Amino acid sequence: MGRTTPTVKQKIDSISNELSRMGELMNADEKNLFRQMLSLGRLHAPDINYSAVDTATGYLISIMFELFKIVRNGKSER
Repeated sequence: MGRTTPTVKQKIDSISNELSRMGELMNADEKNLFRQMLSLGRLHAPDINYSAVDTATGYLISIMFELFKIVRNGKSER
């Protein structure tokens, strides 16, 4: 029998695809930044998986955490 429960990575991809529709409405510069921001959420997929945190919540926390690290380190780009 096949797998019927989506993996965390599949859920993150689905959330990212859904949010990327919002990015399509932005101008070119913002669109690129938005895409980069969404990619930050994928960095902690294993952590989200093993923590049993809701995938959408974990994805958004991952983005915020990575942005916090960028701000704390004084970097303008990743």
